[in-house]
Amino acid sequence: MPNSAPRGAVKKDTSVCGDNNALVRNSTSFPVRVSARLRVLFKEYQEILARGDVQNPERLAASGLKYYQFLVRAVMTNPEFGIGECGNARGLLIYHTMGMGKTFLAVATAMALWDVRPPIVIVAKALQENFIQTVEKFVRMLHPGLVENELKAKQAVAVRRFKFVSIDAYNMASQVAKATTGAGGPGSLNGRLLVVDEAHNLFRGIINSPNEKTNARRLYEMVMEARNLRILFLTGTPASKDPFELVPCFNMLAGLDLLPTQYEVFYKHYVDLAESAIRNRGKLANRLLGLVSHVAHTLPSDPGKAKETGSARLRGDGGFPEEIETIFERVEMSAEQYRQYLLAREKEEAEGKSGESGFAPSERITSSPVLSLPGSETGAGSTYYVKSRTLSNFAPPRDERDRAVDAMSDDVFSENTSPKASRLVSNLAKSPGPALIYSQFVGVGGLAVIARFLQSAGYVEFVLSCRADDYGLLPPTDGAVDAATSSPAAPCYAIISGSVKAENRIRLQEVFNSPGNAHGERIRALLVSKTGAEGLDLKGVRQVHIFEPYWDKSREDQVKARGVRLGSHDHLPVEEREVQPFLYIAVANQKMLEGLLRSSEKEAEAPLRKHLLVEELTIDEKFHTRALNKHTLNEAFRVLLREVCLECSINGYGNCRLCIPTDAPLFHEDPIRDLFRADPCQTVFETEISVQEIRLPGDDTVVYFFRKEPTAPFGVRFFVYDDGLEAYTPVDPASGVFMRLYEALDGPTGEGLSV
Repeated sequence: MPNSAPRGAVKKDTSVCGDNNALVRNSTSFPVRVSARLRVLFKEYQEILARGDVQNPERLAASGLKYYQFLVRAVMTNPEFGIGECGNARGLLIYHTMGMGKTFLAVATAMALWDVRPPIVIVAKALQENFIQTVEKFVRMLHPGLVENELKAKQAVAVRRFKFVSIDAYNMASQVAKATTGAGGPGSLNGRLLVVDEAHNLFRGIINSPNEKTNARRLYEMVMEARNLRILFLTGTPASKDPFELVPCFNMLAGLDLLPTQYEVFYKHYVDLAESAIRNRGKLANRLLGLVSHVAHTLPSDPGKAKETGSARLRGDGGFPEEIETIFERVEMSAEQYRQYLLAREKEEAEGKSGESGFAPSERITSSPVLSLPGSETGAGSTYYVKSRTLSNFAPPRDERDRAVDAMSDDVFSENTSPKASRLVSNLAKSPGPALIYSQFVGVGGLAVIARFLQSAGYVEFVLSCRADDYGLLPPTDGAVDAATSSPAAPCYAIISGSVKAENRIRLQEVFNSPGNAHGERIRALLVSKTGAEGLDLKGVRQVHIFEPYWDKSREDQVKARGVRLGSHDHLPVEEREVQPFLYIAVANQKMLEGLLRSSEKEAEAPLRKHLLVEELTIDEKFHTRALNKHTLNEAFRVLLREVCLECSINGYGNCRLCIPTDAPLFHEDPIRDLFRADPCQTVFETEISVQEIRLPGDDTVVYFFRKEPTAPFGVRFFVYDDGLEAYTPVDPASGVFMRLYEALDGPTGEGLSV
């Protein structure tokens, strides 16, 4: 049974405000009250779906939304939830893991608000068409009976109501200013709905800005200055590079400096580097309550599934495929490759463009500008070890190095120049279906090299035709096509990178996802870069190959999530609904390394040592280790986001931040002063005790319970049911109700019972 706040005389309820009784976020009562309202909302959602009128607009909208999508739409559109009311925050961080339908959620919310809040969508140029298609899909869902011409007209009107801005444009901030001309004035976000897709890219852009003139910082200032703004930040990977990313995120949502904007101050008060943990965890949680929506395919997705484990939903229709544990392929470099690699590493060290300081900016606690990582103010670019990283992937012979990959001779592409690519091709041959291959690099050392290795193994590049039929299949250059299936006789690969036009990207995805490609009959391997991977929604992927580690583990998760998606494997038999990821890590040539280590001990016998740097860990291994270490700290913050999210209590995530509803302010506006206050959140806990029933004389409307406790005031405790908590709480000993109950103890009581 929960402990409870005292119940005194009737007083004004400060946990709600305004004519709509909007919830006040800065109240200890907020967590239990919002959970209670969301439970009611779930019942309303079920009732809407049960309606017989299939043409009802609200039913049509709800029928196409999962409850967690319906929840966000309701919270953003219903004033009772307090978004933008009574000094509350202005929007939500939509922390939904990849494949959960964030774009669909955003479109549904925007269309519900667009009459009062014109939507502005900030999205990567490559993903804009994907967003437009989602708008068209939602319009089709709302108007199932329209003939095609009328439907297309409505879709066109709907798309025009969205203003799209490319987040990767050189003049992104100016585009936002241009798109926002209107009642709020030019360059103003007043009265708008701002949707930012892949919002982690914006957060990183802000904290990596050398000054206030960058696009990201200019947008930050526009958001902070805006009035009557609503915000949806969409991301599956918040706090992936550094926990400091959360500062611009939540400050923009709050419209004030909810978190310290100085990097060193934030780390001093909220980050324990030694333990990779959070300092002042409870205080930070209080400040973030009500600002996050979080769902994941490993968690229950609605209150009706609160007791269902993530594994129970794997492989089921409409669910996720099973992601098998990643295979780490530690691939030894060839001797010549390792020699080239060491020379590159030595040059990087000599030029001072790398070194250990490049791995962990969070460990260099110096004085930095507001909203900036240490060192970002210099504006200096980083090589990020590009030369040594690409040589870890592929080391062409000296006489081929100056040629483009396409111009290199066939015999260059062997196990000697890239043991990694050879291993990848070998693993790909065992795939029971289509595969996704990712590299950070496009040219030398990246996708172009992998493509040549695939060609050496008998693959041909899939080429799109101008025809709309047959999924755009054009016979490969050798003309070999199976007459019965119209599929290429040789296995095909396709490439999607930043240079691929948006319409071709969409068509390639359609071919990959087509029923005729269930086992890779049309496209066996899809090669993607970072730009190419974002926003892809693939079906039936059986293998994911990540060609090199990245210093940010969330990048690996994002790539895997292109093929591990909601309902992505429903067309396959249950036993085939699984995805096997691979990560390729180049390690030292052991024979050469041992020789270098011996020669370094005997300098007189060290001719190689004079020219080659000795490192026991390769750059791939360092990146992988650093990613795992940073992941531990960042994951601590992501776990906190789960505990303070709107869905935590109603969906039964566990360890939810629930406070006893005392109506006390949950936090001080000043984050530093807040640290020196006692934590007002007395967390709710439950226990079972044996009690007896009692009622007030002349009042049968409320049932109370009591138990004798020698240490309690007057030797007894009384309990009453709290609708907000959905549990029993103690009655305040100082209240008149308590004394009336105490006097009634001499009267009749019920049998003992357990509550």
